[in-house]
Amino acid sequence: MAKTWAETLNELRVMGADDALIALTKRATGPARHRARVDATLAALPAGLALAALAWELCADLNGTGGRLGLGGNGRATTRAAWAQGLGKGRWCASDGPAYASASEAAIGECLGQERLELFVVDGALWGRVGPDGVSIALPCDTEHQRTLLKAAWVREFFEPTLVEERPALSRVRLVNEPGAFIPLIRCIACK
Repeated sequence: MAKTWAETLNELRVMGADDALIALTKRATGPARHRARVDATLAALPAGLALAALAWELCADLNGTGGRLGLGGNGRATTRAAWAQGLGKGRWCASDGPAYASASEAAIGECLGQERLELFVVDGALWGRVGPDGVSIALPCDTEHQRTLLKAAWVREFFEPTLVEERPALSRVRLVNEPGAFIPLIRCIACK
C-alpha cells in the first residue's frame, strides 16, 4: 500500500522540505494514494461474490445510512458497511472519508464499467444483475446499508426524483420492475 499523506508529510518535514516541495509532492503522490485506496476497497469486499453482489455491496456502502430523509447521501451517518470499517479511519465523516468515497466510486466503476446494477423483485425477493444481459442473482437486504440503498433508489426512480439528490451510488442503480413490485419488499425491510 502507498504511504498515507500524513506519513509522507512527516518524512518531508524531517528532511526539512519547504512548502513548495511539500505541495508538489502531495500532487505527485496523489494518484498512487488513490489507486491504493481503490485496491484496498476492492480487496476488503467479501470474497466469492458475483459481480452484481459486489456492485450491490459497494453501492450500499457508498450510499450510506441516515441523512435527513433516512435515505443516505448528504448528511449520511458516519458508519460504513461492516466490511469497509477497516478502510482508512473506517468512517465516512472522518478526515479521510472523502478520499475513500472517491475510491469507492472508482471501485464501482471498475466493477460495473458502463453498465448499471439492475434490481428487480421476484416472488418477494430482491434480485440483481449487471446490465440487461447479466446473470441474475438473489441479493440480500440484511444490513441497514442495503435496505437504505433500496429505499433511496425506489424513492428516486418511482416517487419523487428531487427528494434524493443525484449521487454516484444511486446513479449506478436502476430499478427494473414497476413501482408496485417493490412496495411489499420495502414495507417488509422497513420493519427490520
